[in-house]
Amino acid sequence: HTRTDVYRDAALSLTYALENHIYWDDNNGPLSFEEASALNEWLDLLHWTLPPTWMVHTLISYLRRNRDTIVQSKQALVQIVRNHLAVVHDYDTSVKGGNKFGNTPPSVGWSEGCGGGGGDNQDVLASFSCGLWCLFHIISCGVYEQHKAVLGHRDRVTTHHAAETLMDYMTYFFGWCPQCKAQALELYHNCAFNSCTRFLHRSQNHHLLLRSPEQQQQLSSDSDIDMNEPPRRRRRKIQPPPDEHWKEFPLWLYEFHNEISERLLTKEARKLYSRQPTIDELRYAQWPPMDACPLCYNDYVDHNNQKKKKRRRKPNPRYVYDYVREEYWPTGIQNFRFVILDKKYEPHPHYHEYYEEQYYKNNKQRHRQLLFYLDRVIWQPFWDECQYLWYYHTIIWRKYPWFR
Repeated sequence: HTRTDVYRDAALSLTYALENHIYWDDNNGPLSFEEASALNEWLDLLHWTLPPTWMVHTLISYLRRNRDTIVQSKQALVQIVRNHLAVVHDYDTSVKGGNKFGNTPPSVGWSEGCGGGGGDNQDVLASFSCGLWCLFHIISCGVYEQHKAVLGHRDRVTTHHAAETLMDYMTYFFGWCPQCKAQALELYHNCAFNSCTRFLHRSQNHHLLLRSPEQQQQLSSDSDIDMNEPPRRRRRKIQPPPDEHWKEFPLWLYEFHNEISERLLTKEARKLYSRQPTIDELRYAQWPPMDACPLCYNDYVDHNNQKKKKRRRKPNPRYVYDYVREEYWPTGIQNFRFVILDKKYEPHPHYHEYYEEQYYKNNKQRHRQLLFYLDRVIWQPFWDECQYLWYYHTIIWRKYPWFR
């Protein structure tokens, strides 16, 4: 599974999800207020976390410019996505053909690392799920790599907001896999892997994050207060979060993904073999494999016997992120680009009634224009002509009696 395959699978799953899973269960639009807000936040997260040189930004930028259109109609969203498939997937538009991806030719599909996506619908969903996890990991790396490149409204550039946006996307657009959604939301809302404490809001004390008690006390001393300000305006200097904090989101997603994989393995073992999976099977389900990254795990040691226990391995965060970055983030020299993040877009609270009112308002304006056209262009000249004829008919009738 090369990096080229990873980005190919992620792009295919992204376009497939936009075409088939935003409007679910024969819903042709419009989206509800919560769904529209979740979709807009998801597009903004993709905008500032994905690698800046990826051609997927062409599609994302166009969707962000047409927010009001895509939340109203499934046809409009699908048409926009299909118009950008050639650019996103980089294929020749002269090739004729079609498959489950829309207008893409049969040669464009998921890689062998994600199963190829051939065969029945179940194989397509398995390949789609694989590519979607690739996209999630690319986003998680982008949170760490791109957070310094965002300008504008940075209140949403936090690990907490990224996690909340990802969970909202699963809540509203994972109708294709209700069990996956239920497991993911259960883990997140039950604070699995310290998700309730390792992600902080911007309004919280970032300067106390990942610090020892002595460092926290030193940072909370009077030396952090700007004494040059007037007394009423003196505020404690809030230090930016350290770099270790931004790695918490990709590390949490890594642990989260491994937990989902182990649950699926346990379910399959109970269903097929009526037993619990063995330790070796659980180790095999974990990613990355031990032989690919031996430094990514710390084995548990029994200090009494000084022998390694036969238990699950504990991940080593220092090396895990390096491996995740090597797998999912572009290598080499990257051109640094600033990303402008606009103010949070929120649909009108009663945006269904709002758009309906706008529709009737526009129709009323068109009606007035039609009346003006009928009055000034058709009716008024006709009336003037009738008055002209009646005037001369009256003169002739009075002057020439024989005309009577």
